[in-house]
Amino acid sequence: MASENNRIATIDGWGVTPGAPEVVRFLEGPQRRADELLRALRIFFEFLRGFRALHFAGPCVTFSARHVSA
Repeated sequence: MASENNRIATIDGWGVTPGAPEVVRFLEGPQRRADELLRALRIFFEFLRGFRALHFAGPCVTFSARHVSA
């Protein structure tokens, strides 16, 4: 919360728990190059596994609708 002087006020309990390990690792900044590469490969293989699953699903149709109010 900010006061009228645009100073940042403390919030009780803020930052008490470190959060999920992925979030903590992200906030620590750049990691070793090998760790970054392994993370990228893991994401790539998740995409690959998903595309392979869709390949065996057969022909499909997707509908998308969006309501726009005037």
